[in-house]
Amino acid sequence: MPELLELQETVGATLPEEFLERDDAAYYARLFEGKGRVLGLYDGGNLLAFSVVSWPLSCAVDNLGADIDLNINQRAHVVHLESAYVIPFWQGRGIAKLLSGMQIDFSRQMGKRHALSTVAPGNLYSIK
Repeated sequence: MPELLELQETVGATLPEEFLERDDAAYYARLFEGKGRVLGLYDGGNLLAFSVVSWPLSCAVDNLGADIDLNINQRAHVVHLESAYVIPFWQGRGIAKLLSGMQIDFSRQMGKRHALSTVAPGNLYSIK
């Protein structure tokens, strides 16, 4: 947990405040309890990057499937691509894309069919 929060802060320090939504330890704890997944990339013992997905309940008000008019049954197959963080030295090398793709593949194996996310219009990293 400390590594996730530290990397999140390191990346956040390089971006304008409005482009980063910081998550707290309680958020990550919920993911570790089966509500999502954090996939990390390490070099030795050092965390270089991580990607986050969550699996919202079909009836959850924050299920993005409702925003695109998926019915309640379809919303059960939604995965949220939440975030990806890469230390500044390794940014721009496709690591976030790779980790997010691995998250989608894993979610597909779990029966998820709809990978949804939100982006900040001015954040080029988020748009990519």
